[in-house]
Amino acid sequence: VGLRRNGFDARQRAAIKSSYKTLFKSGLNTSKALEQIKGEEHGSEVASIIDFFEQSQRGVTAHR
Repeated sequence: VGLRRNGFDARQRAAIKSSYKTLFKSGLNTSKALEQIKGEEHGSEVASIIDFFEQSQRGVTAHR
């Protein structure tokens, strides 16, 4: 609901959801999940997520 309220269209929301599932639900480690996401067609919103993960100095905790 938050993404829709902030003006993200259905394609953008689906891309973010797909990236989230790959990162946290696929069973891949973070680096392999990022490589898989990079191989897919995506927009600037997913590129921002990739940049965030890659530039993190201390890592990102896993979702439970």
